[in-house]
Amino acid sequence: MMNTKEDREFEDLLNLMVDGELTKEQSEQLEKFITKSESNRQFYQDFCRLQGTLESNSGQLSRELLTTSFKMKSSSSHKVIFAIAALLALAFTVASLQRGTGEIPVERGEYLAKIDRNIFADFEYGGQHGQKLTDGSDVPAGEYNLKNGIVKIKYDNGATVILESPCRYELVNDNSMRLLSGKASIYSPNDVNYKVLCPGIVVEDLGTEFSVDYNQFENLDVHVYKGLVKVEATEEISSNKTILKAGEALRVIYNKNNQLTFSGIDYRSDLFIRQLETPNAKYAKEIVKMNPVLYYPMDVQEDGVLVDYSLYKNNGKSRGVKEQSNFFKQGKFGPAIRIGGANTGSHIFVKDYPKTKDSQITGMAWVKAKSRTKWATIMKNWVDGTKGQFHFGLDEFGYLDIEILPEDDSFYDSPELQNRDDVYLHGRSIHMRESVKFPLGTWQHVAFVHDGEHLYLYRNGKIVTSLKTPKINYPAETKILSIGTKLKSDLMSHSHYKSHWDGMLDEITIFNRALSPKEIEYVYEQVYSNAMVE
Repeated sequence: MMNTKEDREFEDLLNLMVDGELTKEQSEQLEKFITKSESNRQFYQDFCRLQGTLESNSGQLSRELLTTSFKMKSSSSHKVIFAIAALLALAFTVASLQRGTGEIPVERGEYLAKIDRNIFADFEYGGQHGQKLTDGSDVPAGEYNLKNGIVKIKYDNGATVILESPCRYELVNDNSMRLLSGKASIYSPNDVNYKVLCPGIVVEDLGTEFSVDYNQFENLDVHVYKGLVKVEATEEISSNKTILKAGEALRVIYNKNNQLTFSGIDYRSDLFIRQLETPNAKYAKEIVKMNPVLYYPMDVQEDGVLVDYSLYKNNGKSRGVKEQSNFFKQGKFGPAIRIGGANTGSHIFVKDYPKTKDSQITGMAWVKAKSRTKWATIMKNWVDGTKGQFHFGLDEFGYLDIEILPEDDSFYDSPELQNRDDVYLHGRSIHMRESVKFPLGTWQHVAFVHDGEHLYLYRNGKIVTSLKTPKINYPAETKILSIGTKLKSDLMSHSHYKSHWDGMLDEITIFNRALSPKEIEYVYEQVYSNAMVE
């Protein structure tokens, strides 16, 4: 097939892009070419994949190969050309490794903003000279690939952007960014009019708070929390334009044949992380007033420390999360931790915390389960071979379960223990479980309480079962608390694959007193619902 004039223009723009010489107008023209047709998009994706491989190994796609591939663009033959170039790239990689070549610089512009907060942020290439970006770092203009963690960027004009990995984006100037893939949440003062640019689309704030999620060349979702947002297609692509107000959402679908479709979707406030600061003040204030001995609102610091907001300051330590690209997700308030099950082994380790001495204890959390893993852990003062005071999570059949170690065995022959399906012995310990399997995919408030005489199990503010038992054993036979998994006796590795939570955990709290049913209901119905960030 003949190489058309349009193809030659497309080729020239790609060459300029490779050389880093695109002007703003040429960049916009290239964007139009990419979104014009499915074949253009596919060709561009193939080109970028190969170019990325070559650039990471000090190479560059030759103009001769690019021209040849363009001549065959309408067929599958261009893929053969790219495949040949990929083989050359592989050979080049081997040679580069033998020579010990260093990292290739990425173009950076003027400083635009600062890193206000980051949690395990890992960039493919960092600051002006590739240095690691940490809290307080100046951030220059340029393209970034956030491979892991979360980062909050703050501009001098007051605008802030929170980016969740994996995410590729370009900081253009102090009031706009180009989102290449992934999630971003934006707060912008009234006079800034911050813009998020995606192929064929401009999302412009009109003094608001909103989030965007761009799935490359498939769809763009926009959710508005406050104020107004304008979503507008570039004139050359489509005449679509709409204004979204608080509580509304929109999906832009990238179709074939240069078409964009605007479709209504359900508004969701729980899909994006929208704050990394101190947890919601109203909720935190109420919980601290209730005097917990341990309270984790999932405030994780840059070094992986989980901050204890109780007066006892027994901070936890996150483990096994650096290779997990989305350890943090939006929870009931700010970030929650996402425990990835057996495939990651991620969890929180707490070396010690105050144990109950008189069997007065309450443990509670907000949790969301993706599956009912056997013996899934919410929190456990328990390790392999050593039973502490409690073991809270799911049982082997997927029921919400609390296991305690009593101080004596006087209860073991109780008729009540023998005649109930929801209660059973496990060696020296007693299990009590809910009668229905644990719900999946929705946030649940769960709690257990022992008042010195009775053990209670709660879900969503209501008692689901109870049992008269002896007091809980003291002193505890182990000091540690694990969140998200049960640990081996070495306290370093997880017990086994059956013990991992698969889903999200938030607002882990322990009191060394028995909260009343009214207090549990208040926490569930009043504090949590009224303090939800909107």
